[in-house]
Amino acid sequence: MTGGGARKALVTMAIGDRYARLFETHCRANWGAYANRHGYDLIVFDRPLDVSPRAQARSPAWQKCLIAESDDTRGYERIVWVDADILINPDAPSIVECVPEAKVGAVDAYGMPTPAVYRDILARQYARWRRAGVAFVDNLTPDAFYQAWGLPEAPGGEDRVAQTGVLVMTPSLHRDLFKRVYDSYEEKGGAEWNFEMRPLSWELVRAGLVHWLDWRFNLVVSDIFAWHYPFLADNIFRPFEATNPREVTGLMNRLVMNACLRTAFANAWFLHFAGQQSLMDVFAEGGNA
Repeated sequence: MTGGGARKALVTMAIGDRYARLFETHCRANWGAYANRHGYDLIVFDRPLDVSPRAQARSPAWQKCLIAESDDTRGYERIVWVDADILINPDAPSIVECVPEAKVGAVDAYGMPTPAVYRDILARQYARWRRAGVAFVDNLTPDAFYQAWGLPEAPGGEDRVAQTGVLVMTPSLHRDLFKRVYDSYEEKGGAEWNFEMRPLSWELVRAGLVHWLDWRFNLVVSDIFAWHYPFLADNIFRPFEATNPREVTGLMNRLVMNACLRTAFANAWFLHFAGQQSLMDVFAEGGNA
């Protein structure tokens, strides 16, 4: 494990007006409280690290693979990448202390709370998305997740997927692998292909580098809703709309959703609003995190 005096930083990108607003409005204060408590510096990139035509043609999410190349991160022994749509519970433990220096820390995307339960959660989401006509890639297992991209099945017998919204890395040891992923792979298409996540996870798992973190370090809102609050997929007050103004039932729906989000945040360490960024505003209606 790392020593307590290691130089460490929380790093993210908030590129564009939308993500800059989300980060400044919802994240900076709780990230700052967490960083101060555990001795992290906070680095927020508001411009791309690569401005080439190739970089501009794909999601900025890929550029997390370049953070260890930046002059702004030079000298840090440990870096914690966190997507800019994540709320950090200030009471969370220090994530760096949970990961050996030789490893890359990540949560198993298919392991919350267990692989068997997660598969059921995912099947429920797929069924709802099919009914709603939402575009998605059917990858019910880690093997399918990789193979849909054109990669071999889960490497090394590790039937897992690194959720790359939160990553703990040691730049001196892992910089080259991240850069190689950035240089070697191209984007498949829309958000349903998870941008850099499939090839980056596959390469990390293949190299035997992943230290699997407690799932509370990257709890995805859509997963927790499908598991505990499936009623939030619909307007649960729709039956009352015939006798109540829409603004009343809409307000009730937001109050219930806020309560569920607050509960999820209390039970998580890092709460990830992947694909659900608009709910960060609903969460904020209950007061500061």
